[in-house]
Amino acid sequence: MAVGRAHLRRAVPLSALVLLLSACRTAGSGSVEPGPDVPARRVAAPSGSLVAVAWLPDGRLYVDRAADAGSEAEIWRVPAAGGAAERLRLADQPGCRRTRYLRPAALPDGRLGLTRFCSRDPQPTLETGALDPATSRYVPLAALDSVNPSAVTWRKDLRSGYLSRTSGSCAGIAALTPAGVQRWREPVTLDGRSWELDGYVRARGTLDCAEWGRADLPVLSPDGKWLYFVASPESVGVSGDVDREETPWRLYRWALSGDEPTGQPEELAAGLGKPLDLAISPDGRALAFAGQRDGAYGLWLVDAGSGSLRRLAGGKYVSASFSPDGRQLAAVFQQDGDHAVLEVLDLA
Repeated sequence: MAVGRAHLRRAVPLSALVLLLSACRTAGSGSVEPGPDVPARRVAAPSGSLVAVAWLPDGRLYVDRAADAGSEAEIWRVPAAGGAAERLRLADQPGCRRTRYLRPAALPDGRLGLTRFCSRDPQPTLETGALDPATSRYVPLAALDSVNPSAVTWRKDLRSGYLSRTSGSCAGIAALTPAGVQRWREPVTLDGRSWELDGYVRARGTLDCAEWGRADLPVLSPDGKWLYFVASPESVGVSGDVDREETPWRLYRWALSGDEPTGQPEELAAGLGKPLDLAISPDGRALAFAGQRDGAYGLWLVDAGSGSLRRLAGGKYVSASFSPDGRQLAAVFQQDGDHAVLEVLDLA
């Protein structure tokens, strides 16, 4: 039914209509999603699905992009201040039938962290490395064998760090050095439940992960004194993909002494679900959590000391990265499987 302008003005004041429109977005499926709760702007990005974003000191946002569900991933970059996007043409790895670069992340030295996938016989191999954005030269940092990581985080010297692997119902975290994935010295205890944190990272083949809880998305503080991650201790003893994926998540921090954790992790925040990304600010005082809280998708700013949460936006955000000065946050909002929006949110 058509509605005349005069009737619209009487029914909804113009100021209220402007606020309503600015607070909502139309998703690719035609549904309406809540917009950011803070000032934000959209950055022109290539169409398709965007999986991850990294904000580097060169002022550009680097994204992992696929044109559609059947396309292979590509690495693109776009100026954070706005401008044309360009695809990075990255070299094929010798001896590989196919080479793919995945999961861009900001490294402590200003380079771009990337996972490199090599398709070869008898099985594919992966490695994590650093790309110089000025020259597109890629340097391997650690061989991962067949481990496809959901996240990788390094200390400043790039000589040690952590990675995670997940299938959704299974998830684990392991230590990482240039020699590859390393084992934890002993099981971790969270909420009274103990398990091998790296169990799923080391596992091969199809398995039931009931003996382990889930742990994912490790993030090191810039000073190397804290390891942050999300975990679901309630997953211990639970079988089946559906039942395990319904168990809740919590945010933890773990004190580090040198390269080794001390004591047991402490809980920072509860009531989380389906974690999609975790990022830390350059000063280490705040975290950005993308995923679910109390059953609803959104993007939250978390105080790294107290664990207090402040919602930045509602909707399914799948990746976030702080600006080099920590005042802004780049984030990928997923409209549906083949459409995403790249945004920059103001945090001040």
